[in-house]
Amino acid sequence: MITQKTSMYTSGYITSAIVKKAKTPTLFSVLVPKIEDYITNYLFESTIDTSSKENVKKLNDPRIREKIVEVFVSELTKLSMKEEPVYVTRYFKLSDTEVLHTTKSPDMLHKPVKHGNSSQRLLRLPELR
Repeated sequence: MITQKTSMYTSGYITSAIVKKAKTPTLFSVLVPKIEDYITNYLFESTIDTSSKENVKKLNDPRIREKIVEVFVSELTKLSMKEEPVYVTRYFKLSDTEVLHTTKSPDMLHKPVKHGNSSQRLLRLPELR
């Protein structure tokens, strides 16, 4: 027999998938009742009884679970984004920047040395002058 506990387990399972995909672990306790309410009252055209064995079986269909997760993740992403206009405060010329040298002198580079039969390679460090 399906109980309210089983129904909450189903919505908890879906909520954990949503929280994992949306990367918002702190929202789990807030989302469980909202997802339970969404599944019960708004997911289908009419309200459903989440304590019914048949309804729980249908809710556990991977396509339905994935659709619920997809809808909630996209909405959470929209809510968490904040769009602001970008303003250019200053322009830079390439000629104004300092030169950055990225090459090293040849005496600073050493080949890895193989010791004995071991396949471990060690890198010799350059000596300080």
